[in-house]
Amino acid sequence: MSTNCPVISTQKNLKENQLHGSHDFPVDIHMDYFPVSESGEHTLYVPMHWHPEVEFHYQLQGSVRIQVELTEYVLHPGEVLWINAKQLHDCHPVGSETAVSHTIIFHPAFIYGTESNILFRKYVKPLLGNPATPALYIRPEDPEQQILLDILYKCGILHQEQPETWELQILSHLSTTWGLLWKMSQRPGFTIAPAKKISRDRKTLDTFLTYIHSHYTGKISLKDLADAVSVSPGECERLCKRLLHQTPMNYLMTYRIEQSIPLLVNTSYTITEIALQVGFSGASYYTEIFHRIMGITPSDYRYRIRGDLPG
Repeated sequence: MSTNCPVISTQKNLKENQLHGSHDFPVDIHMDYFPVSESGEHTLYVPMHWHPEVEFHYQLQGSVRIQVELTEYVLHPGEVLWINAKQLHDCHPVGSETAVSHTIIFHPAFIYGTESNILFRKYVKPLLGNPATPALYIRPEDPEQQILLDILYKCGILHQEQPETWELQILSHLSTTWGLLWKMSQRPGFTIAPAKKISRDRKTLDTFLTYIHSHYTGKISLKDLADAVSVSPGECERLCKRLLHQTPMNYLMTYRIEQSIPLLVNTSYTITEIALQVGFSGASYYTEIFHRIMGITPSDYRYRIRGDLPG
């Protein structure tokens, strides 16, 4: 099983660039580690993104806060969250302990094959097509929880050791998990939130994010962001705190830092050149914000990843 340092690259619409698994085996099984820095703070997190695959998130150690669309979940050890396909979500560690998460991401087509298949029409489409079910929290008291934990654990071992027929065994296990989800969806009260409310707020969020992702390299004020979603600056602050749990300008700065990471890792641009390319006025302010968010300077980050001399 692979281990990940949760750094994610996305397109302007926040679709994740990374391929999960491979084209012939679209299953990604890995561990995410969110260590605590020397100052006692978490500096790594998974930023807002989406992908066409579904995701099982099983918390092993520490705690994380996961926002899926407009709903927030806090997961503690032993708890599981299923995230539907094409749902905006992020993941932030909380508390003072290193957080460790076991994640399985796979495309539902791995189970159903083609959309003409009865498996898709009867069991998969009702879940994928439900706009009011962006995610499902499997509670400890749910009878399916222990079965799911056992299956997720077995999938991790199979993926790591790869014995004979391991691919078929993982397919069998994931099909079983889908059957459990389908049974849960048949219970009264399964719908989590009104679809109209999600649609309205999602449209506002999409407009806000699209504006930032299209203009982050230039100068942006709070008024610019407010105008983009046709509200006052004060209302923009309130909307962003409600939808993203941070201020508009904090999100902008964080996004600029995220976009600078591939430039640090994959190019020979100077720190000043990178700062200017992602919308900062100079290297000093860029370094200050980078250190505040990542817990390390951009030069030291580049050195740790590539082995280049700092500078």
